[in-house]
Amino acid sequence: VITVSRINDEPFNRSLHGLTRTLINNMIIGVSQEFTRALEINGVGYRAAKQGKTLVLASSKPTVFVEIILDYFQIRSYFKCVVGSELDGRRVNKDEVVECALAEAGIEEKEQTVMIGDRMHDMMGAKKNGLDAIGVLYGHGSYEELESSGADRIVQSVEELRKVLECRR
Repeated sequence: VITVSRINDEPFNRSLHGLTRTLINNMIIGVSQEFTRALEINGVGYRAAKQGKTLVLASSKPTVFVEIILDYFQIRSYFKCVVGSELDGRRVNKDEVVECALAEAGIEEKEQTVMIGDRMHDMMGAKKNGLDAIGVLYGHGSYEELESSGADRIVQSVEELRKVLECRR
């Protein structure tokens, strides 16, 4: 039995705790089951990138870990920039991450920008930066969590998200 615990509930430690648990779980699966890696690139992000839209990733997880994951799945190139928290404790609040991501990407026309996320921190980060927010129910958050934190729209599937985004053009 492997037990992973954190020293406190600070956002950085929660993020690192979740990532560590996921990595250990993946290692165990990797040595106990046959390894396969299949990625079908046809999602909403891929289509948006092909249409010339700017994709920016703003994560509460540390940037260095997010970039490792994106490189592993060979999708880093779809994003103009990737911004997350920092290992030294800087930029731990989602609104700070979103603000930095907007600046780094050079996005000034916020009315043409939408934040897509699955947790209340995503919705709150969007709202604090003057962005519309779409909550997705195929992640970790619930309908109630997304609604109460200010989601402008809530979708249940990638297909529904695609349709909502097409209507925003």
